[in-house]
Amino acid sequence: MEDIVFLAKIENLDKRNVIFYLDFKNKDILCENVLGVSNTLRDYVNNKYEDIKSVLTQEEFEIFYKIYNVKDKKKGIYNDIEKIITDKLLSEENKKLYEEIQEEEKVYIKKKYNLTDSDTEEIWKNYKLKCKDRNMVSCVYNNLYDMVEHTRELYGYDNVPMEFFNYKNFGNELLLKTIGNYNLWYKLPSGRIVEYLD
Repeated sequence: MEDIVFLAKIENLDKRNVIFYLDFKNKDILCENVLGVSNTLRDYVNNKYEDIKSVLTQEEFEIFYKIYNVKDKKKGIYNDIEKIITDKLLSEENKKLYEEIQEEEKVYIKKKYNLTDSDTEEIWKNYKLKCKDRNMVSCVYNNLYDMVEHTRELYGYDNVPMEFFNYKNFGNELLLKTIGNYNLWYKLPSGRIVEYLD
């Protein structure tokens, strides 16, 4: 069984945290790389379900929240219902829906950061974590100089004028910086640089 699956997307919302995943292992909802049940999603389930894209119905979502509020998940009346919801989230239907969601997300970040098709595809291809959506992109810089100019203060170099700063060496070192199994910064085919959310 997959550890993490797509749960829902809130439509027509121009924010970062609109895609939600379920972490089966920890029984938590994932959003914006933070563990925990999201009140935003619950609010939409209760008040604006028509703006949610998911394989789960509104009634199933309500049951879902009851299940994940029960501390002892090995007992009680929720076992059979939990299996029905789990089967839906692991279904081919949900996988196809998530593929559609990813295509929508590609269009979103392409427009937001004025990216080419090849840059957009490369951003998706290079990102190694399972949850791929708009939230994985922190920023897109025009070039190496632009990236260094905006990030060097994080490393204590903000007092050094750029004309005296070896930005190429520093920038190339940043491009080698990894978190887990992926690069935090990545140079795209156009020469622009994406900064992934760490």
